[in-house]
Amino acid sequence: MRKCSFDSCTYSITGRCIRGTPESECPHLQETHDFEDSTSLTEELVEGDWQRPQEGSVAGDAVLRPTEEIPRLPSSMTLGREEAQELMCSEATTMVGIVGLPGSGKTACLVSAYLLLSRGSLRGYDYGDSRSLMAFEQISRGSRQWASTESQRQLTVRTELADDRQAGFLHFKLRRATDGRLLNILLPDLPGEWSTSLIDKADSKRFEFIKSATAMWIMVDGREFVDAKSRNYAIHRTRLLITRLAEVGTPSHIRLILVPSWRDIGEFPQTAFDQIEAEATSLGFRLILSPIASFSGNNLVKPGEGVADLFDITLSHARECPAFWPDDQRCKLRKLSGFRSL
Repeated sequence: MRKCSFDSCTYSITGRCIRGTPESECPHLQETHDFEDSTSLTEELVEGDWQRPQEGSVAGDAVLRPTEEIPRLPSSMTLGREEAQELMCSEATTMVGIVGLPGSGKTACLVSAYLLLSRGSLRGYDYGDSRSLMAFEQISRGSRQWASTESQRQLTVRTELADDRQAGFLHFKLRRATDGRLLNILLPDLPGEWSTSLIDKADSKRFEFIKSATAMWIMVDGREFVDAKSRNYAIHRTRLLITRLAEVGTPSHIRLILVPSWRDIGEFPQTAFDQIEAEATSLGFRLILSPIASFSGNNLVKPGEGVADLFDITLSHARECPAFWPDDQRCKLRKLSGFRSL
């Protein structure tokens, strides 16, 4: 292979001398060999100061070791679906599904429970831990700010999710006073528009987590049931919501709890509950009534009335235990066919 030693010559690219001199007469053309370059490179490697890597060194490894990350505190905002699943796999956890139309008091119920726990006033339970304290502080901020001396009708902020496609979960670890057990509970704070879309359009894609829930809170606005003019329509919408939940695939063994808010306005009508209960029973559910007053404008009803009872029903896992070895009186013969191999 030939190359030109003249700096500005382009012979190696164009194959022609930049001065127009024939190749046989050009004094700058030189003969080169590729093996000379490779030989010189080998000699440099042999004669160089190469040293074997010390023991424990990562030099030359196919995969480098991961960098050590500085431990970080959790964000304490709402938990995502993956984080909730990780918690349920590592510790005994009760997941609650919460549905309800806008203004039914879902967020107010969660805020009331948080404020009661912060003061040690949630009967039968003490605060143990929480992975979503910042989220609780965010939704309860409105209840600590007063625009005037008069009580506000809206004490909580409207629920808005950063990701409208999946639920965000709030977490409590409660210590039950009766037995001292630590109980994890996951509570989703969902926009009411999700339930509206479920009723009107049967949009159930965002409610897949309900299949993992142990209890279900159906939040309703108690004022609509106390008022005779809006009672029938409220009953119809609630029955339709239960029907949609059955279509989603909600397990029939789940504890279905009807939670009317605004208990300070008036008691929930028994006739309304009977109609809703009949609909739930026809779908295979067992409905329980648990009215609450998240906040109260009535001196006869304390703020947070009924919230502790709601947690008792939710965290009560008492079920009828089947007989360990039932005595079948119908047949005393041994059924050996049941022990055959496949």
